Amino acid sequence: MSSIGKGFLKFNSLPPRLHITSNDTNFDHTFIHHLQQEGFDATYLPYNNGRSKAYINELKHLADDLELGESYGIIAFGEAAAECLEFHAKPQPKLAALVAYYPKNIPSPKTK
Repeated sequence: MSSIGKGFLKFNSLPPRLHITSNDTNFDHTFIHHLQQEGFDATYLPYNNGRSKAYINELKHLADDLELGESYGIIAFGEAAAECLEFHAKPQPKLAALVAYYPKNIPSPKTK
């Protein structure tokens, strides 16, 4: 078992939160299970094609229930990765990491 999340303060004693997202309805849950075994609080957030507003709303509220000092990360695949990169062009509170695998497109770094 990993020592992640074993701090002496309450805010760093909770397991780090990871959200996995993909447009694949049959996502490999073994990947999530391995992350959980490593000490992460990993959950799956499905990306439903054509329902971009609902997905963006989910992304906006990922940090709502985090405690003081907590942060979260996102691992995104495919079309969900492209959507996450576009949405997170503007900083979001408490987002510590965004890993995007195989995005369909990458937003311009000059996007405002």
